[in-house]
Amino acid sequence: MKKTLPIAAPPVYCYLHHAFPLAIMATRDDYLSWFLSHFLQLSCPADLPIESIAHDRAFKLDFFIHPLYTIEHPHYNQFVSPWLNSTWLDWRLLAASGESPTRFLIDCIDRDLYVELSVDMYFVRGSGAYGHRHIAHEIVVYGYDDNAQMFDTAIGFDRNGAFAAMPIPFAEVARAVAETDLRGHYIERGIGLFEYLGDSHSAFDLAWVRTQLADYYHGRDTGRRFPAAPSRRRHVFGSAIYRILHQYLD
Repeated sequence: MKKTLPIAAPPVYCYLHHAFPLAIMATRDDYLSWFLSHFLQLSCPADLPIESIAHDRAFKLDFFIHPLYTIEHPHYNQFVSPWLNSTWLDWRLLAASGESPTRFLIDCIDRDLYVELSVDMYFVRGSGAYGHRHIAHEIVVYGYDDNAQMFDTAIGFDRNGAFAAMPIPFAEVARAVAETDLRGHYIERGIGLFEYLGDSHSAFDLAWVRTQLADYYHGRDTGRRFPAAPSRRRHVFGSAIYRILHQYLD
């Protein structure tokens, strides 16, 4: 038996916390009204330390979508699109259950769930780390072929830095999961499930676009418009990011 869930090239792939959800949504154009209403404002830390760039993956220039949708926040992966329902699981629950990663992934796909996994990219063919560097990173499994013993995966970035999708043997995915060290990783839970909600709708939000563009122009904190959300006082927004970038480039 085999089954493949639809996936498409995402319009943004600089970071996988954008790329993977958008790759699921981009299979149909009706998500574009939401996408064009939200991917406008930019944000970065106000005290971007140059010496930490290579080590601390939380220091990012990124789109600002929502205060809870940031890579440095523990709940960054709660994607706020009306087209996706997301759930995150602790990988230790799967290990304790005794169920094999292969069986778990097949069961999820049979239930129309895309699975994001934190894996050791050393064991993921096609990745830049394959065979020479151990690093925890994410892939999405969106299909399988029982006869060929292969999973359909989006591995994020290939050796050329391009967003890539490719088949990977069951055994290699299972080993990449088993060998992953998530201590200190920014996604310590390790397993994300995405359900595509095809009946959703979102109109183009002109008022929100105007608000974001005004905040961008004046360098204002768009996060202040979400008073119940965590503070982002250490961040700058919109046009104010260029001062930080100038300091970094100098």
